[in-house]
Amino acid sequence: MVCGMTYYEIGEYFLVYSFFGWCLEVVYHAVKHGHVVNRGFLNGPICPIYGFGMIGIMMFLNTLQGSLPPSGHSLLLLFAAGMVICTAVELFGGWALDKLFHARWWDYSKEPYNFRGYICLRFSLIWGAAVVAAVRLIHPVVSSLSGRYLPEEIGWYLMAGMYLLAVADLLVTVLVVLGLNRRIKEIDRLRADMRIVSDDLTMRLADSAMTTQRRVNEAQVQAKLGRMQLEQNLSDARKEYRQDRAEMKREAERRLEELRARISGHFSVERRLFRAFPDLQLQEGRDVSDAVKTYLQNTFERKK
Repeated sequence: MVCGMTYYEIGEYFLVYSFFGWCLEVVYHAVKHGHVVNRGFLNGPICPIYGFGMIGIMMFLNTLQGSLPPSGHSLLLLFAAGMVICTAVELFGGWALDKLFHARWWDYSKEPYNFRGYICLRFSLIWGAAVVAAVRLIHPVVSSLSGRYLPEEIGWYLMAGMYLLAVADLLVTVLVVLGLNRRIKEIDRLRADMRIVSDDLTMRLADSAMTTQRRVNEAQVQAKLGRMQLEQNLSDARKEYRQDRAEMKREAERRLEELRARISGHFSVERRLFRAFPDLQLQEGRDVSDAVKTYLQNTFERKK
């Protein structure tokens, strides 16, 4: 056991997360730049720096509190540990590749808050978030599938073969970087053979990523057009509502003026009649003319 992990788990998880990291690199580059690139230092479909980073994270978490699984720690701790450990691995890896082979596989010189182009603040924050997702979502699935479908007895043989291929890949890559392939043509043939699988996977992953990105962009355009149409419809509806409301207001004011005029005329007649006939009584529900007729009849009868 090393920091709460068996040698089998260390070897297995290193290969798994190195492969996942290579897939992530291919997809990210395809989405960001729109073309296919077989990423990584080696020829095969692995990026060892991701494997080192994930193994370092799990060892740290197991050492910190062995009673809890890696996914049992708080999000803040996972984020901080991922940001610090992955940044340190990236710094050392970038520096080592630069010093040993005089080449850079990544360069953050144009990013703000970078250190000699090896690391930068933006990607350190990205690594922290990625570790939270990997530990909480991906690692439990990987651990469960590994123990269920791949017995350890068989896993050792598979890992031995994969590590032999990885070592051979590393040797060929180093020879190519050193320029020995110019003298020994067999190295180029070996390199091409080793890239068959990774190149095929690169094409599949990059094509799927770019297709998905194109569909997402089309959906975003359709959504934007739909939103613009909805806003236009709402604007037209509001304009029509304001026009109808103004028309209704004008009609109501006109009718109110008519009613006021009728009421004013009605009471003007009543005032003149009451001044002319002080004893005139207007019962509820009777017209003024009827009241006047009744009043005149009563007056005439009294005079007779």
